[in-house]
Amino acid sequence: GFVIVGVPCNDFARLEPGTAAEIVKFCTDTYHVTFPLMAKIHVKGPEQHPLYATLTKDAAIPGASGDIEWNFAKFVIGRDGIPVKRFKPSVKPDDADLVQTVETALAEEKAKVKAKADTDAFKDNGDGTVTEKKTGLVWQKDCPNVPRTLPDAFRSEEHTSELQSRQYL
Repeated sequence: GFVIVGVPCNDFARLEPGTAAEIVKFCTDTYHVTFPLMAKIHVKGPEQHPLYATLTKDAAIPGASGDIEWNFAKFVIGRDGIPVKRFKPSVKPDDADLVQTVETALAEEKAKVKAKADTDAFKDNGDGTVTEKKTGLVWQKDCPNVPRTLPDAFRSEEHTSELQSRQYL
């Protein structure tokens, strides 16, 4: 799947001076925003949030680089947490390159899930899920990094440490 996440900040001409609740109300009432909005953070300067410190310093991310220039900078980040590409604030949401980047990232993720389902280690359930044969975990095809169900057999103490090490618990 695809999720847009808004990250308000007040670092540019004090355009977001309100509280989190006021920002949500404004964005919802004015722009009919339905995607998640995070808490207001700093995207530049001495109080820069660690997420933006990483995103703006990583020269390996294709696209714009350096400090955030203005509101509405965009990052396409894969489900694995790896940044795919950065876009300048002036890039519109329907920009051909931005749309293509998102579509390519989604197609690549879908291919990974299909490859996962095609291996001997997984059984395709025919309902949009695959079952990992070794563990019995059921995975959503459109959300391959999060198990949908956790079999009761894996709730025992014997398996808890294995699942914790694999970040399932």
